[in-house]
Amino acid sequence: MKKLIAIATVLILMLTMTCSAQTVSSMNEVANTIRTATEINRLDEVTITVPAYLMNGMDQQRFATNFVTMSGAVHHDQYTYTTAANGDVTYTISFDYRDCYRMADAYRTGNRSNLTAEESRVLDMAIERTNRCRANAQSLSALMVAIADDIRGSVSYRTYDDINSPAFKRIASACGGFIDGYVNCQGYASMFYLMGSIAGLDVGIANGWLNGGSHTWNTLRFYGNTYYVDLTEANGEDEFNDYYYLIFGLDRCGAYRWETWNDRGVTYTTDLSLGYYTNGYGYGGYCRDIYEAADYIISEAESGRTHCRLLIMNCYDHQQLSDLIYRRAGNFNHATAWNYHYWNRDNNMTFDWTWTKW
Repeated sequence: MKKLIAIATVLILMLTMTCSAQTVSSMNEVANTIRTATEINRLDEVTITVPAYLMNGMDQQRFATNFVTMSGAVHHDQYTYTTAANGDVTYTISFDYRDCYRMADAYRTGNRSNLTAEESRVLDMAIERTNRCRANAQSLSALMVAIADDIRGSVSYRTYDDINSPAFKRIASACGGFIDGYVNCQGYASMFYLMGSIAGLDVGIANGWLNGGSHTWNTLRFYGNTYYVDLTEANGEDEFNDYYYLIFGLDRCGAYRWETWNDRGVTYTTDLSLGYYTNGYGYGGYCRDIYEAADYIISEAESGRTHCRLLIMNCYDHQQLSDLIYRRAGNFNHATAWNYHYWNRDNNMTFDWTWTKW
């Protein structure tokens, strides 16, 4: 009888842990909750309650579009939601993990029971190719370049309009790259994540937006700094202007300048806790209006940081922010000047802002 009571108690606790919703107070907390659930704990789903004030008048489905950029471990997510009488919305989000994360986990643990036969085959291929790169590399930076060159030399870029088609999902996977030789940006990032993880590199995947479209790239911790690595552009299949490289903190040579990373470094803006794909303040900060954005941009300059990037919800005209900064600049006791780049998606405008004089 005591044993039955103990089992029942455990089941109740498990149900409580599964069904209880965490109430979040900011977009950054939403992101951190999803990232912790996926990138650290590998949970199948998470439940969060978003207060009405944080919804900020946004409909439930549009708010949920933020979820997809918040974790690089997830290929896509699905969600259900309920809305309370007071306007609070509770989301239950389930996750579909990228094949590269499942294969890297299997490599670390030695347990392949969750892999398909093809994934196990691809893992063997990735181990063999990574070992070849490691054997020929004389330094950590040389190993990174060797892995990137291996990937770039073995696949070609391809994409499809129907993002829900099996063909699109295939090129977005590491298996598609290793077996078929065709990938999109997600496939590049997945291959680099898998081979980098096998090599012992501190590598991740970031989701975000580029020039109005969704994009996926890698993160890499190297000598205490975090770098953005984009093999899609490094492969040279697409041409972008200089603005493209500002997104990654790179010069016009982009990923081809890896050998100078240790010297050139990356500023505070590349700390993962401030990453764009987390919608946290900092590099790619998240602001709800132009006034909050202006406060943030000015506070960054006052702290000695002259470059930042941020996303503003429901911003329809880039000139609004510039005009507001101009009016506030009149209160400074010194001359100021700035330039910025921007792009817009669904009235969410992202700014790359640089103070040229402060």
